[in-house]
This record gives sequence, structure tokens and C-alpha cells, in this order.
Amino acid sequence: MMQDFSNEKYLKAQFYQVDGKYERLEESHRQIDIDFKEIEKYLANINNVLDIGCFDGYFLSKIDCELKFGLDINLVNIDKCQDRGIPSLVCDIRYGLPEFIDEFDFINFRHTLEHIPRHKQKKVMADICSRLSDNGVLSVIIPIENLKEMTYKHPGMFSSVSQFVRLVPLNFRILRKKKIKKFDDSDNANYLFIICRKNFTGR
Repeated sequence: MMQDFSNEKYLKAQFYQVDGKYERLEESHRQIDIDFKEIEKYLANINNVLDIGCFDGYFLSKIDCELKFGLDINLVNIDKCQDRGIPSLVCDIRYGLPEFIDEFDFINFRHTLEHIPRHKQKKVMADICSRLSDNGVLSVIIPIENLKEMTYKHPGMFSSVSQFVRLVPLNFRILRKKKIKKFDDSDNANYLFIICRKNFTGR
């Protein structure tokens, strides 16, 4: 029987580990709800979605489309994602995406790029962008302007918006850039939310 992840008692009993601290699943889900509102209008009329850094599949569970697929480096997250009935796979994107990952209409890439060393970020971004269909949309959320948060777990923190923009291929048009904060203002980090579409020339 599939676990009811909407059950409040279940959520309050569950924790996950982030940077040595345990945080509640419900807090992460609340942040995803806020992020989803920024993304929702770009999800209209799409056939498939890839979520890189899919966590427990909560983001994907909010989308109605033909194919949803999740990738995460954490096996526990993948197990939870599969418990929701969502196809998913353990993957360390620093070493490339699986060959069968291709032609997605929408790719969600939130709170993941900062975990990748800077010297590998351009290659990772190029790989991800190549897996979008024509006119496909990439959504990225990353922390910026808070280099105090740079640790061995976050070696790829960004000091400015332009530092990230240089990673976006030239055949992508940036549709939206917005700075957002964590829902509870519990840290000093700004987050950069970017939406870009494939197969445009110039900026």
C-alpha cells in the first residue's frame, strides 16, 4: 500500500538531514509549494517533466502530465519518490546524465547546482540543456550572494546573477529572473529563480 504523504502526522514525524542538521519534511514541502507558484504557468501544455534533485518526489507529484521522471543523488529520496509511483533514478550529475534522458519539455533544477564545483558547472549545465526539446523550458533556483554558506557541500555558490547567466547556452532566452528568499527567512541567503527557453538566439 502506498504511503499517504499528505498525512499531517506522517509529515510531522519525518525528518531529513541537511548539512548535519535535521529539518522537517513539511518545511521542505512548504518551500516547494512557494517555488511551484513561480513555476506553475510554465508547466501548461507540457507532455513530460524531468526533476533533477527531485528530493522525495513532492514537486513532481503536483504536476499532471504524461511522463514525470526524477533524478537524485540520495537513494533514500529516490525510494520515497518511487513510493509515490514516480519513476526515478539515483544519479550523480557531475558525471553526466543517463543517455535515455532526452527531449523533455520542462526540466526543474532547483537547489542543486551549488553542490557542484565551479569548474564542472558549465559542463553540467550544457549536458542538462541538451536534454530539452525545442522550445523546452529550464527552471533553476540557486542561492546567491551569500558566500558564507560556501562549504565542502556547497562548493559552487554564486556571488552574483551574472556569474550564473554566463553558464546559460547562447541558444537559450532568459524569460525571467527574480530574487527570492527562503519562506521562513531563517537564513540570510538570497535565491535566484531563473526561467529560460531553448532555441532562441542572443539574449
